Amino acid sequence: MRSQATTSNGNKPSNPKRNIKRAPPLPRKSLRSLSLHRAGDQLDNGAYVVLELIGTGAFGAVYRAVDRAGRIFAIKALFPAETETDPSAPSGHARTKQKSTRRTAWQRFAEEVALHSMVTDHPGVLTLHRTFISAGRAYLVLDFVGGGTLLSAITSQGLFWYDDEAITSAFLQLCDAVTHCHYRGIAHRDIKPDNVLVSSCGKRFFLADFGLATTEAQCDQFGAGSKHYKSPECLGTEVVGDTYDTHAADVFALGVVLVNLITGGYPWARAHSSDPNFLAFIHDPNHLQNTLPISPAAAALISRTLAPLPSARISLSDLRRETVQIRRWGLDDEDLVFASEAARNNVVEYARALNLNYKLPPAAPPRRPPPPQPLNLPTTVSSTSTTTTERSSAPQTPPSSSIGTPPPSTVAPVPGFTRPKIHRGGSFLRSIRKLGIWGASKSVLQAMPEPA
Repeated sequence: MRSQATTSNGNKPSNPKRNIKRAPPLPRKSLRSLSLHRAGDQLDNGAYVVLELIGTGAFGAVYRAVDRAGRIFAIKALFPAETETDPSAPSGHARTKQKSTRRTAWQRFAEEVALHSMVTDHPGVLTLHRTFISAGRAYLVLDFVGGGTLLSAITSQGLFWYDDEAITSAFLQLCDAVTHCHYRGIAHRDIKPDNVLVSSCGKRFFLADFGLATTEAQCDQFGAGSKHYKSPECLGTEVVGDTYDTHAADVFALGVVLVNLITGGYPWARAHSSDPNFLAFIHDPNHLQNTLPISPAAAALISRTLAPLPSARISLSDLRRETVQIRRWGLDDEDLVFASEAARNNVVEYARALNLNYKLPPAAPPRRPPPPQPLNLPTTVSSTSTTTTERSSAPQTPPSSSIGTPPPSTVAPVPGFTRPKIHRGGSFLRSIRKLGIWGASKSVLQAMPEPA
């Protein structure tokens, strides 16, 4: 039997292999950064050459590339096929944890390509040319649009500053693109200025990024989309129900985009009752007009587009029709004179973000209520009556001296009516004497004509 080796103190010797410190695994972001291409890299066996990195997102990166014919394209590359939690899966709320959905990059790629291909024929949707797989990665070859995103056009370029026609044109093109998607049975679920591309001339706009799109009209995957553009029912905590209407959620996101185009900001941080601005909007439909520099017509349309309940929300067709009818979206300088302080501050912040030398017109002085007028009571009740003081101090006179002889009767006789004959005596006269009004009654009886 082999004896076990021991040290001088009686302990077992340590295994040198167990004492090796292994390097910690690279974080997820480092793995993704290693997967990014650099300028000059060839894709699809040299069919495309990467020129520059345009940007990165949650699931991939977009490059500007050139093909062998010299045409410029935008190539979207998905990150390596590692298992990740789908952001549209139920999470964060007890009721929303009804099922756990985990998708790989390959599943996301197949769904995005299938849904994008169904609507790519519309002029308001970014064209998808082809797809390919190279070195274990999935790629989408798209049209390259040189004007950047709608977000940069709003916040950096000032493309819509005090330009009602530009706002109407951009929003109508976006409504048409979303209408086409809904007609094909597809809800985008991630409508925001980051996913809208602008042409180099700044006149055309294209809906892009169908990574979260779905064909389900009623969806039980809560939480899809971006924070500022999620509808209350999409959050899964505000509106009761096991599913929500994905098409109505797209309309809500369009309403927030319209606010971005007009004001350069957001109506609230998120459509939740914990947000003070959204809570104020629930209790007061005029809250947007009181706090944002938007015209009354725009405020009425936006309020219907951002209705908390999907059933009260405006339809997409009505939204487009009423958009055409609006001529002024924001407030001009004359309106800003009487606007609220919050609306005036919004204009100042928007101009500062665009580095514009804008001078805000002075605000109108606050309107003071008129001073209360003294209550002037009439000194006399009528021309024939005396005041209360005079009435109390005047000596009381008998009724007979103040009545006098009444004017003759001017009432026309009624045909066929015989005036009853009154006998001057008997019980009638006794009643008059008892009542103490003999003087007045005597004058009245004398004035009465005798019956014929």
